[in-house]
Amino acid sequence: MLPANSWVRVLGFWTLIGLTAWFAHFSLSGDFLLYEDDYAKVVDAMARNFDESVYNFYCHCRDWPQGRPLGFALIAPFSYIGVKLGGLPGVYITGYLMLLANAALFFLLVRKFAGQNAAVLGTLAFCLFPAVTVKAWATHFMGNEPALFFMLAAFLLYLSPHRRWSYLLIFLAAITYESTLLPFAAAPLLDQKSEERLARRLLRHGAALAVLLAVYCIIRMNLGEPRMTRQLASMGLGQISFKALTAMVIGPWTILKSFSILPLLNSGAFSMSGIISMALIFLCSLVVLVWWTEREDRPFAIPWNKIVPAFVLLALSYPMAFFPPHWPPVALAGTASRVHFAAAFGGSMAAGIILAYLFELAAHKAKTAVFVVFASCCFALLGGFHLSVQQDYAKSARLQKEFWTQVLALCPDMGENAVIFAEQPLWDHPGLMSVHSWATRLVLEKLIRFPKEWENPPQLYCMDQWVKDHVFQEPDKIVWREIIYGEVFRPHTLEPENVIVLGRDESGDMVRRFGVYRLGPDNQVLLDLKPKGPPSLNMHSRGPAWEYVIGERPNSKLMEQSNDE
Repeated sequence: MLPANSWVRVLGFWTLIGLTAWFAHFSLSGDFLLYEDDYAKVVDAMARNFDESVYNFYCHCRDWPQGRPLGFALIAPFSYIGVKLGGLPGVYITGYLMLLANAALFFLLVRKFAGQNAAVLGTLAFCLFPAVTVKAWATHFMGNEPALFFMLAAFLLYLSPHRRWSYLLIFLAAITYESTLLPFAAAPLLDQKSEERLARRLLRHGAALAVLLAVYCIIRMNLGEPRMTRQLASMGLGQISFKALTAMVIGPWTILKSFSILPLLNSGAFSMSGIISMALIFLCSLVVLVWWTEREDRPFAIPWNKIVPAFVLLALSYPMAFFPPHWPPVALAGTASRVHFAAAFGGSMAAGIILAYLFELAAHKAKTAVFVVFASCCFALLGGFHLSVQQDYAKSARLQKEFWTQVLALCPDMGENAVIFAEQPLWDHPGLMSVHSWATRLVLEKLIRFPKEWENPPQLYCMDQWVKDHVFQEPDKIVWREIIYGEVFRPHTLEPENVIVLGRDESGDMVRRFGVYRLGPDNQVLLDLKPKGPPSLNMHSRGPAWEYVIGERPNSKLMEQSNDE
């Protein structure tokens, strides 16, 4: 057996961890596209040059959007680097590298606190953490995952002689994504070698963290950030306290369910590719557990002094989940699952410590081989679950490309002030990553560069009964009141010459509606739809998302072909 610090073992371990993370989260990334917030934050960032990226970074640090200036600012440099690496696939490579960087910090931290076996098993759990299904979502890994990096680095500095610098890093974590701030309150629990009394350490550390939190909140309130002013005022202290405390119970329980239930319910991964990927993750896990774990000669006991701090860390990942729509923190799929991303630290640490204890128990009873096979099967199932998530990403990408290609083919005459409604059967999408979202209305602007002087470029909206019911006939016009998060966003005047409706015919093909269309409560509002006019898309150049969404497929030269119709 090679010594524990052998470079061969280190290289072998991280190669296997890297393969596991790749197969679980990015092995299908060649088929990924852009999703939800990506159209608002990533597409333009990918099209910027170096100087524009630097200026965009500066603007976000200056303006503090949503109280997360770094979370928004980092998207520009990461997008620039990713595009230089290889276009959209290069962007996903940056996400993979971010996952590995966080895994490395996690391993070092857990090894320092709970020993090598817990670090090995916990790192596998961290790479396969099942509660978050947005690891491969560009907006998330470029704008949110850096907060986890700052938080893990802050914990490492707190356990080092350079403790004071840890507070700077945790502040950077907070202004990247605020839910990473409160877990740091448990940092003294991890410093179990200190000779200073725990109560005194907790008091001093809590005071320093309270000052940071106060500064953070004051800055956001002075900037008039809505969630720190309007939403907090509307909820009240009692409701906030109730939701924060209950979230600290609901969140950890959701994490436990994700580890125990999701892999067993994962039937979608058992395709040929799924079986191959799970087999590879199983073999990687098997090699890691056999080659890297070590039997420790020490009294056999349940490590409560390690388990309790891990669960405290897990619970402290949720007090800030009282804002809608993150409360209660029960989502285990889709973009809402990012409410758990700060819990990846405490949850994976707890999993690693418990599995390390079971490993020692199995070794004590001469059943090491049974444990290794069992643990490898669990990790393989977790990997299979994440493969099914990737398949949903790829499915969403395919459906997006088909949808927008047909939209451009059916609406070549869209002009300024055009409002396009897509009926619900066009955008029903089972799966973990949605095909359409709030950002759907922005996509046309990213596909085509409309004139800058247009105040209202064409926008497409998904129309369900909720949208229909907010169309009203006023004395001299028809008005649609667009609603976002329960608040009136802005009224639209629906002019007959500007409204297009897309639906499906009996054969399932997308079609464009013409004539009179019924909207409003009880379908009482009658609207004359825009007749088909001369094509005009060829007058505009392609936007930054065109090459990714439309590409150079046989039917992609829509703007050039529109003149022939």
